[in-house]
Amino acid sequence: EAVSELIRNALKALPETGGKIGLRARLQDTDLLIEVADNGAGAENLSLDEIDIQQRHDYRTGLKLTKAIVEQHGGKMKINSEPGEGTFVQMALPLRMEA
Repeated sequence: EAVSELIRNALKALPETGGKIGLRARLQDTDLLIEVADNGAGAENLSLDEIDIQQRHDYRTGLKLTKAIVEQHGGKMKINSEPGEGTFVQMALPLRMEA
């Protein structure tokens, strides 16, 4: 669900021509890192902590919900976005090892 939401947001941000989305998954120590990047419009001062889900109905609401899902699973989410440069999102989800 979280990855789907990130891809939907990236698609919405892409320019009509020349848009690109990158998706990468890799292991780092005991975490699964999932990264989504786009070359869309980007955003200035993107802070998920200040978004009121009940008040906003834009892409940031989806990002806030995605962050909540990741945190419910014990993970963390980082976002780097610059106007005109696109957005990079990294989710780190802990892997549970069965003994």
